[in-house]
Amino acid sequence: MSLMKTQRIVYKDAQKNNEKIEYVHEVLKTKECASFTKPHMQNFYELIFFNSGSRDLMIGDRIITCTAGDIVILTPEEIHRGRSHDCLLDRYVLHFGRNAFSAFGRRGQKLLRLFTDRPKYTGNCIRLSPSAAEEVGALLADTDKVLHMEGDREFASLEALSNITKIMILLTRTVQQKEETDAPSRTMLRILAYIDTNYAEIRFADELCREFGVSHAGLWRMFQQHLQQTPGAYIRHVRLENARYALEKGESLTDICENCGFSDCSHFIRLFREAYGITPYRYQKERGNSGSD
Repeated sequence: MSLMKTQRIVYKDAQKNNEKIEYVHEVLKTKECASFTKPHMQNFYELIFFNSGSRDLMIGDRIITCTAGDIVILTPEEIHRGRSHDCLLDRYVLHFGRNAFSAFGRRGQKLLRLFTDRPKYTGNCIRLSPSAAEEVGALLADTDKVLHMEGDREFASLEALSNITKIMILLTRTVQQKEETDAPSRTMLRILAYIDTNYAEIRFADELCREFGVSHAGLWRMFQQHLQQTPGAYIRHVRLENARYALEKGESLTDICENCGFSDCSHFIRLFREAYGITPYRYQKERGNSGSD
């Protein structure tokens, strides 16, 4: 494994360099450019940290404007191109061979999951929180320092490698936490399954709080985050969808109101018309089998 500071990075043979980590710190005065560079790809994993300044990247067919605190990650298969802004661009670029952390065994390979465990052309830009960006920037600045002292500092390369490893761990955890936050929790999935089964019997949304041991505020927050609606609105939606299906089967309005949890037929008719722009009678006539009330 080798770690080096370089001003220009070129992989001549990806097979021989598959354990290499290469590092560059660029500070460039760039000018506004209307066009992108030619599309290209490389034979290594690339990570770019924007310390200051900005630059447009077209990755596949998506354009991302990268600014201070952003991280961009690219795999060998992802075609990309850049476009300059009028600014002082301060960025760190890291290139990793496919087995860059093999010295750490199986756990080392997990440090590359940022690149390997995501679909192509998705999740290329990681927008760090101010505190995380500051931590990454400090580790890279220290890497600069120790590499400049490499001739006089016995373990400079190991210190630099330690910093880069810490950065990869921090980024991996950041992405995992975001995925966990964005994905519905196990509790949320259980609540949705419960509603799908018991929608007709649930009288108030607060019943879900007692059933699943969550607070009123916590329940409302989960529904707003993942469904952009209140628990009551979701329960009403499930009832109406089941009522719509029952109308198509030709069931009577009286039976539908009773089976789907509506308090009375006039209330059901009003809600159905608000949701679908048509009365249940007309919907059943146009979409379903004829049924008697």
